[in-house]
Amino acid sequence: MNVQLQQFGIYSKDLKEHKFISFQKGKLNIIHGASQTGKSAIIPIIDYCLCSSHNRIPKGIISNSCGAYAINLSIDDKNLLIKRFSGEKCKIIHYALVSKNLEDIEENEWLTTDTDKFKIYLNNLFGVSFSEIMDSKDNNKGNPSFRDLIAFNFQSQSIVANPNCLLYKMDLAEYRFYLKRIFDYAIGAMTSEQLYAGLKKQELMEKLKELQRQKNRHEAYIQRKIEAAEPLLYKAIEYGLISQTEINISDTVSIEILLKQISEKNIGDIQFSDEANEIIATKVQNLISQLDSLHFEVRALKQERNNIEELLGIEEQNKEQLTEKCSRLEIAEFIRDFCKANSSDTMVINDVENLYNNLKIVQDKLIDTNIFGKGVYEAKLNRIRKQINEKTEKINILSKNKDLLEEKVGTQSLIQDLYVKIIGGAQKIINEISEKNDIEQQIEELNSEIAKYDFDIDELRQKQLISIVNKSNSYVPNFAEFEEIASFSKEDLTVKVKNKNTSESYFLWETGSGSNWVAYHIATMLGLHKHFIYKKTPVFNFIIFDQPSQVYFPKVNYQHTKDFDFDNEKKSSNIDKGFSDLECVQEMFKIMSKAINDNKPKNLVVKVDADGTEHKIEEIFDSNLQIIVLDHAGPDVWKNSEDINNINPLEEWTLENRLVPNNWISK
Repeated sequence: MNVQLQQFGIYSKDLKEHKFISFQKGKLNIIHGASQTGKSAIIPIIDYCLCSSHNRIPKGIISNSCGAYAINLSIDDKNLLIKRFSGEKCKIIHYALVSKNLEDIEENEWLTTDTDKFKIYLNNLFGVSFSEIMDSKDNNKGNPSFRDLIAFNFQSQSIVANPNCLLYKMDLAEYRFYLKRIFDYAIGAMTSEQLYAGLKKQELMEKLKELQRQKNRHEAYIQRKIEAAEPLLYKAIEYGLISQTEINISDTVSIEILLKQISEKNIGDIQFSDEANEIIATKVQNLISQLDSLHFEVRALKQERNNIEELLGIEEQNKEQLTEKCSRLEIAEFIRDFCKANSSDTMVINDVENLYNNLKIVQDKLIDTNIFGKGVYEAKLNRIRKQINEKTEKINILSKNKDLLEEKVGTQSLIQDLYVKIIGGAQKIINEISEKNDIEQQIEELNSEIAKYDFDIDELRQKQLISIVNKSNSYVPNFAEFEEIASFSKEDLTVKVKNKNTSESYFLWETGSGSNWVAYHIATMLGLHKHFIYKKTPVFNFIIFDQPSQVYFPKVNYQHTKDFDFDNEKKSSNIDKGFSDLECVQEMFKIMSKAINDNKPKNLVVKVDADGTEHKIEEIFDSNLQIIVLDHAGPDVWKNSEDINNINPLEEWTLENRLVPNNWISK
């Protein structure tokens, strides 16, 4: 599918008037003229008509004077006309797939929809639809869209010479995420089925992460429940429900087995014994010893805490005293400097010097206090407070366990104690452990599902990126400091450059000069599109460059440069390899013209004369690439050059012939 831009247009605020600008397919279309005439609004207008979620059309004259915007996309032998309104009607889209242009279509031929539905329509139309392989429940806003691919069509004024950002809107994290997700599909390293599989795998991986988090939370919860179940286990020993002499609460496997045994017991399994009572008594005594030790440790920590708090109070007092001394002695520095400057007029220079030295000592002490004093004590105080809290919490748990073990139940409440506290408690923990096992089973099943979507495209991706780099290198301007593009980084969505016969390469932001940045932007975009056309990808077949010559033009305001003698302009011996500004800008247009030629389809036809002689004739068709340049540089730069052809020069834009007609502008 060959998608190029045939027209764009604007409508007056009352929608009664319109203005359409036409382009030629397969040509280097150039809009040139002065600043503040509306050139830089063309990209956001086209982007807006292509269902952008945000209206980035410049505020002021354009947005105040226009009620709607339109574009005409040529799609093979049809025209897709799109009109989108501004203001409150921004969600309304008028469209038509016809053989007519914007000026010819009748009002009743427009179809109407909203932007969300129109995006789906365009995805299907441009071949970026995944409905044939996706379930309806998956077909949501998170899926790949033609909107992601627009990054390859626009080089706005803020991007075209940007060292940190190569592609349109990639300076915004949201758009970077979406393009990185669809990038392999865009360059032909991944099929639509693989892209869907990758997206499905990503979705499943998110579910797996959540299950892992649930498992970790549940394991921590179960561990706390098992630790809290220690009194329950000793009660079970007391009632003769399990025949253990010692409980190792850290052995969770053994604890789970014991809890399972307890959960299956009943009233008939009770067996009181002296041995069990002795085990309980020993455990209670151990708990008492632990509590005594913890109480002692807490008392010691509290005493240390109090000492540090007292030290901090003294430290603060010392600091205040030192600060006060410094303020009193500050005048000593002024007096010393005065005396040194007027040594013949004073007899007290030595006394003043001693006073100043005392000041320095006090200041040094104050600095040491600030650096080494309070901060160290406060850090230690925080650690001690944390230890006190932890040990106090442990004391509370051990005290509760001791009370439970010492608790004696009467015959009347024996059944309740057995079934509710012991057997019921064990059953509850066992049920919660089974929930953990269920999560583990889900994780295992999810890992099996994820394995179905595994595929490796690293080798194919690298092959496609090398192809793009090779194509791009045929468009690197002669004025670029580094002679070739070394690689394209998918993760950074930018290129690295280097000189021939060297191994070290650099990202754009590591190189200097706006001329370098714009050179590699142009080369990479032309290389990408040559690759897209060859691979027949869904990327639109046009590029719009907004002011690529901005690092050179205008010398002054464009309206005042018409008499500037570019031919006699001095060349620099150490910048841009000695090229003049004129030659550098001409070089840009030359390589764009070359790209137009390189993408012209060719067909070898054999014709036979009347005498039977065969002639091979190469038929050359219109280029599959369209370039639109919005710039200050006029015809004196790019016209009448044998290396700059395939041009469609549009009328010059001035303050009298700007995008928005003067009669639309409110006075």
